[in-house]
Amino acid sequence: MTRSFSKHGFRRNFGGRSENKKIWIFTDAKETEKLYFLAKKREIEENLVVRVEKIKVISSKGKSTGNLINFAVSYIEHNKISKNDEFWLVFDRDKFDDFDKAIKNAKEKGFRIGYSNPCFEFWYLLHFDFYRSKLDADLAFNKLSEIFQKKFQIKYKKDLDGVYQLIKKSEENAVNNSKKILKDIGDKIPFSKRVPSTTVGLLVDRLNSLTK
Repeated sequence: MTRSFSKHGFRRNFGGRSENKKIWIFTDAKETEKLYFLAKKREIEENLVVRVEKIKVISSKGKSTGNLINFAVSYIEHNKISKNDEFWLVFDRDKFDDFDKAIKNAKEKGFRIGYSNPCFEFWYLLHFDFYRSKLDADLAFNKLSEIFQKKFQIKYKKDLDGVYQLIKKSEENAVNNSKKILKDIGDKIPFSKRVPSTTVGLLVDRLNSLTK
């Protein structure tokens, strides 16, 4: 039977268990998110009892988030990826205006969402402190730059490789901070107004579960 994403998406991807099930992470980032999750993938797979590939990280190479959804759907269909696999989209609020529409559309198609509002750097910031005051992308970037200069004597930039290794010891702190923020905000307001917040911690938790 041919799979169709047009009406019901692929919600059944998240049901059932399979030894060969993979987690696919699609991102519209050229560097930042891609580098982070490739490093995370390597660490997870190195710690599996059976050394198999369980995580795939695919970049749409800078396409807009609306196009990221179409890119992911086309990629899944073209490569005949198993409907039992799990699919995540990772993207930022700062890149487009139709944030709420994009999340709604992605969820209707069965994707799980790892969003950052305003930007992925906010996820990095949560490794070091708990933030609830409003941030825009520039302020988040500047705060992170100051931290990296002070703690690591490194100039932060979006294509900086090795960020995961620098901050991974504080990962649990970041996950807990992100969950507390999501709980404080609740689900009554649009995603675009949930500033700052991120669901990347939920994805990281899911990836870590692969080794348990």
